[in-house]
Amino acid sequence: MKANARASLGPSTRRDGSAITANAHPVIVHEVPVYQPAPVAVYRYYDPYNEVWYDTLDECRFRAYHPAVVQVIDVHNGRYVRSLRFHDGGWHRFDDQGDDRD
Repeated sequence: MKANARASLGPSTRRDGSAITANAHPVIVHEVPVYQPAPVAVYRYYDPYNEVWYDTLDECRFRAYHPAVVQVIDVHNGRYVRSLRFHDGGWHRFDDQGDDRD
């Protein structure tokens, strides 16, 4: 019979029959904003056909016109790094002869 009595006790009742009271005071959480420094660009992307510069590949991709080929340029020294071509839903390495390298 005691087993049935324990099963009928609610979640806020102890085994000895005394009630558990909840903390009725609100809990205030103070959040401190965390600021991250802006990422430092290592590469920029150049559309040689329309002479347009982009800061990210996403910027190239999500414009009304996105270039089919971009040149990756090192920001620190201005040197050409490689070419990328957009096909099959992503950017892929592309050499000067028109062949995919990956």
